[in-house]
Amino acid sequence: MLLSLLADRLSKWWMLRFLREEPSSFQIFRYFSLTLVRNTGICFGMLSAVDIKVPIVIASFGIALVILIYFHRFTGNSRQTAVALGLIEGGIIGNLIDRMAAGAVIDFINLHVWPVFNIADVFIVTGIGLIFLKQIKNRNLSPQNCLHCSPPPLRGEADTRPKAGCGGGEERGEKGKNAS
Repeated sequence: MLLSLLADRLSKWWMLRFLREEPSSFQIFRYFSLTLVRNTGICFGMLSAVDIKVPIVIASFGIALVILIYFHRFTGNSRQTAVALGLIEGGIIGNLIDRMAAGAVIDFINLHVWPVFNIADVFIVTGIGLIFLKQIKNRNLSPQNCLHCSPPPLRGEADTRPKAGCGGGEERGEKGKNAS
C-alpha cells in the first residue's frame, strides 16, 4: 500500500512540476501524451459538472477503511490478495489526498481514446483485476468443480463433474477412489 501511494504521489508531484500549467500537454507518441487535468468528478471525469466533493471524500474514506479492515482480517496467506488490496488502497488514498488538498484529482496519462487518468487509477484497476483473476482461479478449483472433492452423482445420474480440479484423487491416477 505504501509503495503504491508513494509512486502515485511522486508521479503527480513530478507532473505538476513538468507540465506546470493547465491545460498543458507533452506528446510522446501519436496516441500517448502527458496532459495535466484536474478532475473534480469521479471515475474518468464523470459528474464533474456537479459539486460532489464532500460525498466523494466521505465515500473514499469509507471504502479505504473497509479495505484496510478486510486486508488485516481476511487476506491470510494470499500474497496476491494482499498485493491487490495494497494497490487499491494506495490508489484510493492517493486520489483522496488530491481531493482534500486541491479539490480535484491530478490526472495526466492521456491515451487519446480514453479519459485522462493517473497512476492511482492504474493501481486501482490492476488491484481489482488481480482480485477477479483470483476469484476465477478459486472458482475453477472449488469443490463443486473438482472430480476429487465433489461427491459422486446418485445412481442413474450423469457425472457432470469436470475431469480436472484440485489435483487430488483421480486426476493424480488414484483410480477407483470416487467410483460408485
